[in-house]
Amino acid sequence: MDIRIDGLNDEQCRLLDCIWAIDDKEEFKSWYCTLPYRTMQEVETLLELLRYEMMERYLDMDSLSTARAYIDNIRSW
Repeated sequence: MDIRIDGLNDEQCRLLDCIWAIDDKEEFKSWYCTLPYRTMQEVETLLELLRYEMMERYLDMDSLSTARAYIDNIRSW
């Protein structure tokens, strides 16, 4: 699956490369815990963007009911 997020700076691209290189949840946690707070926030934002991008591929966003269900699902995370 190709994911494309336009408008990222070099640091954001580097962080996404790090995220993609991680093999499992434990490795992610170990890496994430070493980051400075500001970088942690940046990673959280990038992960959210990835979630949105992936969901857009699977949901018919033209449907209002589907969009509402999607928003409710995100709120429950």
